[in-house]
Amino acid sequence: MRAGVEEAFPPIWKDKDLLNLLPQWGFIPVANEASRPGDLVVFVNEDNLPEHMGIRYKDGILAKPGNAQAFAFVHKIEEAFPSYGKKVPFFRRAILT
Repeated sequence: MRAGVEEAFPPIWKDKDLLNLLPQWGFIPVANEASRPGDLVVFVNEDNLPEHMGIRYKDGILAKPGNAQAFAFVHKIEEAFPSYGKKVPFFRRAILT
């Protein structure tokens, strides 16, 4: 996610479901307990749409706090806004497994 991008998730991703596209882009699901730094983290709402994403960094998630912010910070999964959703899958690039 880049600073200054108006919408982190373009509408085409919402319609097609990012979670189904990630494997096509070379990402494989990883169990939360098996995740490691560098893994992609996606927060999914109750409609199965991505609300927030970041990169696992040490024992937290490196992510932007929204489109209006030009910075990223590290937060724990449980510190994320409840509106981001409770489903939090991890993904790893297949070439890194």
